[in-house]
Amino acid sequence: MKGKKDKKKISKVKKWSIIMAAIILLSMALVLLIFKDKIFKTNIIGEYFKLTELTEYKENVKESKIKRIAIISQSTNFETEDKEDIEKILDFIATIEGSVDKSEISSVVSNTYGIVLYYKNDTNTVITISPNKFAVADSDYYNNKHAYYTTLQKLLKELK
Repeated sequence: MKGKKDKKKISKVKKWSIIMAAIILLSMALVLLIFKDKIFKTNIIGEYFKLTELTEYKENVKESKIKRIAIISQSTNFETEDKEDIEKILDFIATIEGSVDKSEISSVVSNTYGIVLYYKNDTNTVITISPNKFAVADSDYYNNKHAYYTTLQKLLKELK
């Protein structure tokens, strides 16, 4: 009888060990899935990607909750709540492409535009565009694929 009780205890320990190992593996897989973009750099040096594909954009920008947008610089202070203007600016943002900036230090020149997205809950996100670089919400800077700075200047003339 004592042998049967020992076998039952051993089988219970094995059962619980397997359950605990499965729980640990599932929780590790869940953490990996949630933080995969932070753990693995998804953007490779030399490859181009859209600004809207960046983790910083996905985590910070809530397009459905935007109530107004401002485009600001040293000489510009444009602000709009018009839905058509907001849509044009968001369409412009969706065209921005860039690549990883491989330099350790990025400096932004003084002639930089900030596109400020204001939300209904009184928070905001700033997208910075300079002649050579862009960033979302004070993230890393990325190299522009095209001259988005001049395209933004043309868009501003069209909106005014």
